[in-house]
Amino acid sequence: MAKTYDKVRYIETSGFNPHYNLAVERALMDAAKDGELIVYLWRNDNTVVIGRHQNAYLDVNIKKLHDAGGFLARRPTGGGAVFHDKGNLNFSFITSLSDYDVNENNDIIIRAVKKLGLFAEVNGRNDIVIDGRKFSGNAYLKTQTAALHHGTILISADTSRMSDFLNVKPDKLEGKGVASVKSRVVNLHDLDESIDVEAVKQAMKDVLTEKYGRILENSAVDEKKTDEFYKKYSDDLWLYGKDVKLQSHKYKRFSWGYADVSFTLSGGVIKDIKVFSDSIFPDDIDAAIRALKGLNVLKENTGLNQVASDVLSLINE
Repeated sequence: MAKTYDKVRYIETSGFNPHYNLAVERALMDAAKDGELIVYLWRNDNTVVIGRHQNAYLDVNIKKLHDAGGFLARRPTGGGAVFHDKGNLNFSFITSLSDYDVNENNDIIIRAVKKLGLFAEVNGRNDIVIDGRKFSGNAYLKTQTAALHHGTILISADTSRMSDFLNVKPDKLEGKGVASVKSRVVNLHDLDESIDVEAVKQAMKDVLTEKYGRILENSAVDEKKTDEFYKKYSDDLWLYGKDVKLQSHKYKRFSWGYADVSFTLSGGVIKDIKVFSDSIFPDDIDAAIRALKGLNVLKENTGLNQVASDVLSLINE
């Protein structure tokens, strides 16, 4: 049975400030209602966006980015660092928890691209590809009342600038040349020169109308909540994190992402711990930190989630 919504809200922002654009997205999450789909399209420019648990100083060449007049932004979802310019269109699908449907959301993107003459498919958990080449990466977030599925669409982005500002860890490139990494991403414009940002936006609106009927374009956004989240997302504490001096430091890559762990032990008890990661499961990182803080590493510890168990094994190495 086809998915239906009582209301579909379609919203665009015209500015390119990443902190404001992320603030609008988060304010829209607080406005999510049962039976309603919010589709939000936005663009940043000259911006590096890092995942919720990444270490800005380790993953990004901050000085080079600032010297180039660029922005640093941290999104509330997991995953790794990406570079955004005006050739990159970001989308956000926002619903209540009960209406959350990743497959339905992916279908909107796939059908929009098909309208432009290209055939796409989902590859793995969080990529959408054409002939095996990625043009869309996705990430996810749930609050107590709402769900977010957001991602990128590479249309005419300057993918070469990614390496200008990112500090790529050697272990991530093991067995993968930089050229081969670049070859696995593609701009839609490179596949069809008639495709631009406006064409993709229109295709998405057409698909939304076909699937769900009438859409409400550019409906109101709660400016007070947007301002509150803008202050948070543009604050240095959110962007760079708290500067905490911890006793020990270890690093390792696991199947779920890298773990860059700083911690202080006293009598075998983890007194404090900080975990940086590019995992696409940020809630698992938060849960691991809560589980490990106060834990005695000298005792047998059971019932930990996979991330906590892996981090504990790293601490004990």
